[in-house]
Amino acid sequence: MKKLFCFTMAMFLVAGFAFAGTINLPKTGQTKCYDESGESEVEISCTGTGQDGEIQAGVAWPEPRFTDNGDGTMTDNLTGLMWTKNANLPNGTMNWNQAIDFCNNLTLGGYTDWRLPNVNELESLINADEANSATWLASQGFANVQASYYWSSTTSAYDSDLAWFVRMWYGNVSGNSKSFSSYYVWPVRSEQQNAPAQIWKTGQKTSYYDGDDGDLERGVTWPAPRFADHGNGTVTDNLTSLMWTKNANLGGYKTWQGALDYVASLNVSHYLGYSDWRLPNRKELFSLIDHSLYNPALPVDHPFTIVQTYNYWSSTTYDYNPDLAWSVHMWYGNMDYGSKSDVSPYAWPVRGGQTGSQCSNSCVLDGQHIDFNEMQWGNPLKSDYMVISSCFLDPDYQEIYPCRAHIGIDLMAPQNTEVCSICEGRIVGAPQTVVKNGDPWNSRIVIKCDEGGFAAVYGHVIKQKISLKDGTPVTKNQPIAVVGNMESNSHLHFGINTLGAVYFHVDGKNKCNNWGFGQCPANATPEEIAGHGWVDPINYLCLHGTSE
Repeated sequence: MKKLFCFTMAMFLVAGFAFAGTINLPKTGQTKCYDESGESEVEISCTGTGQDGEIQAGVAWPEPRFTDNGDGTMTDNLTGLMWTKNANLPNGTMNWNQAIDFCNNLTLGGYTDWRLPNVNELESLINADEANSATWLASQGFANVQASYYWSSTTSAYDSDLAWFVRMWYGNVSGNSKSFSSYYVWPVRSEQQNAPAQIWKTGQKTSYYDGDDGDLERGVTWPAPRFADHGNGTVTDNLTSLMWTKNANLGGYKTWQGALDYVASLNVSHYLGYSDWRLPNRKELFSLIDHSLYNPALPVDHPFTIVQTYNYWSSTTYDYNPDLAWSVHMWYGNMDYGSKSDVSPYAWPVRGGQTGSQCSNSCVLDGQHIDFNEMQWGNPLKSDYMVISSCFLDPDYQEIYPCRAHIGIDLMAPQNTEVCSICEGRIVGAPQTVVKNGDPWNSRIVIKCDEGGFAAVYGHVIKQKISLKDGTPVTKNQPIAVVGNMESNSHLHFGINTLGAVYFHVDGKNKCNNWGFGQCPANATPEEIAGHGWVDPINYLCLHGTSE
């Protein structure tokens, strides 16, 4: 049977693509989309909406999400945090000081390092796809989860008499007086250090009570500098690897649908050279907040301009009432819901990170299932069918294209597997394209894709099925060659780059001395990545790939 190598990829960016001191934000959990009219509970197809339910940006939640340790504790396999299984151990409510003291003095499961969670840790328990997160958490194995307010250990920067709380029913994050004695307590402790989506520090450094957020400062340390201004209208957050528009008020205030439509219009016009802008989800927007500051509640070294100290729309619908959507207030840093018809919030476009609903979470190659959920940047995937490679160079063509590092993937495939073009474009002729039927190791086809100006490189192929003359047109999904015979290591090398360079080594030469895993762009600065046009092939495959 003829074997096809037309495929779909799972993620917008490879998990773990990050610089030192960075984190991977998780998905919000939302998978549903709603009619733009805001009619309650009118669920629609997500395709083309730009809503959180379509994009689903972030690290996928592990299955199971939580593990019951059998000792009165539960481990969150997404964040690595350990929580008490009983979400109401005091069997009642407390004020803020009492809540901290209770956690500091708790011994459970053989552990004595329990504490009151900070606001980022507490928010991580919210499932934006559920009308009541407390009910969902109970279904995951927790006991006595209250559909009510829980204290965090984080003090409000606006007023130190207030502390942040998270409401486990709706998922809103706000503040109240520390003397208020009607909030619940849920102890936490740090457990796994290599979890998929570790929680980051809140930014709070001043302590108001022993054992509070400012005292302990738990979470991943922010990189310094926190932001990289590329000088082209974009800013990368070095903590999350998300790229934001430098102008935080591009389109003025809008309704929720107006904000989604505005971001979509930026993609049509390829704003700042990109066509994958999106309205951030609630976690992405909340990740910008520095809980040590207000007006605005952004890190002190931020380079953004025209930041509005008001609400900014997220792409995430408030599931309890789909007439509403989540927003983050840039004066205080709180997260709340508002009517989608409200014309006062603003839109702040973002791009990058992991997204996934546009593509499936796996592909099928010659009847074998390949799961992409465990990809890690610069490391081999533990699979018989795929290895991800981070940084290949092509010293043979550095006179044509200056020697730079690029990225690509090796997809393990049996010999004679048919290779299809991932895009519509034209052949880039010799010396870039060379097919030697008896030498697949040193054979490749290069196609300049019409959309986005990418060059797609197909290495280790033989028996071309099209003319390799420079300029030969190629249609998307068109068979172009087959995978060569490399005995037990037969595979297709695929990569893309905006520079159009071929970037796997040839004939064992390696003049640039930068061969192997984890060399680039993991060791490059954000400015170098933006300046040289490094592009993740998973990104391109996901947006432009084909499915069987």
